[in-house]
Amino acid sequence: MEDSSGIKLVIFDLDSTMVKLEVPWDQLKEEAIQMAREYGIDVDGSLPMMEVSNLLDEYPDAKEPLYHLFKRYEARCVEGEAYYVYPGIRELVHDLKEKGYQLAVASANCQSTVEEVLQAAGLLDSFDAALGREKAGRNKPSPSQLNNILGELNAAKESTLMVGDSRYDEGAAEAAGVKFFNISGHGNRVEELRQMLLD
Repeated sequence: MEDSSGIKLVIFDLDSTMVKLEVPWDQLKEEAIQMAREYGIDVDGSLPMMEVSNLLDEYPDAKEPLYHLFKRYEARCVEGEAYYVYPGIRELVHDLKEKGYQLAVASANCQSTVEEVLQAAGLLDSFDAALGREKAGRNKPSPSQLNNILGELNAAKESTLMVGDSRYDEGAAEAAGVKFFNISGHGNRVEELRQMLLD
């Protein structure tokens, strides 16, 4: 499927784009910083969680413990059903799939979180690829995860759109050479995306 703007593949971020995960990120960040200190890594506590995570990912000894920390927090969220799908997202995904778009997810959340949340939302089968942090190579704003999806789906960057909510999503899209749609704040943004791709 190719729409009027040339888009064939739409890649979505997960948290704060399609769903809202009620993970206590500030508490997770405090634990991550404490863990970093145990490994002798100095971390600026004023950094956003994503940047703390990306910094620790550069240290091989800290990468696996960090992953398990994320997995523990996210598992509590998923098991407690402490998340919700943003209005209009289910319908948008189903309609895009029905019209023939390739669809993918590129998330910094754990692979199990991505799959379980999408499955519970009735969306997993609509996606041709769904990659969590384990399959990122390096997290956004690195283009690694997007490049992995482009390769897996044999898709051209010129006909790919990344939908996200953060500067990390936008940075990854720019680095991968794909178009970007900022859905942050939602409101009418889902409808704008629908009009862009389906009308």
